[in-house]
Amino acid sequence: MKKMIFLLAGFLLCSVAACAPAQPAPNPSQTAMPPSPTQTAAATETTRGAAFITSTELLTQESAPPQFTLRIRGKLPTPCHQLNIQIHAPNLENKILIDVSSFSAAEICAQMIQPYERDLPLGSFPFGHYTVWVNGELVAEFDA
Repeated sequence: MKKMIFLLAGFLLCSVAACAPAQPAPNPSQTAMPPSPTQTAAATETTRGAAFITSTELLTQESAPPQFTLRIRGKLPTPCHQLNIQIHAPNLENKILIDVSSFSAAEICAQMIQPYERDLPLGSFPFGHYTVWVNGELVAEFDA
C-alpha cells in the first residue's frame, strides 16, 4: 500500500509539472552581463572642484634671458582632488592667464583639507611689461 501511495504521489507531481507553463529561454541581448573594465572606467565621473590659493610668489632666475616661475601655495578640498593647472601664452596685452582648479573621481574620500605647493615655469619673454593673472586676479607683474 505504501508503494502505491508513493507511485500515485509521483504521478501527480509529474502531471502538475507537465501542466506548468514553460519558462522562455532568456534572450541573449537581455542577459545582464557584468560591465567590462573599459565600461567601468568610462562610467567613472569626475567632478571639477575648487583649488584654494593662499599665496603666490614670482621667482626670477638670474639667466640670460631671465626665466620666470610662479610659485603657488594653496589647499585642495580633499586628498582625492588633483590639481589642474592651465597656463595660457601672453595675449596681446601681455597678460599671462593661469587657471587653477581641481578635479576628483566620484568616490568616497576623507573630508580634510590637503595642502599643495607648485612651481609653474613660465619661461622667458620678449621685451615688455607683463602681468600674471590667476583665476582672474592679478598676482604679479614683471618686466622682461
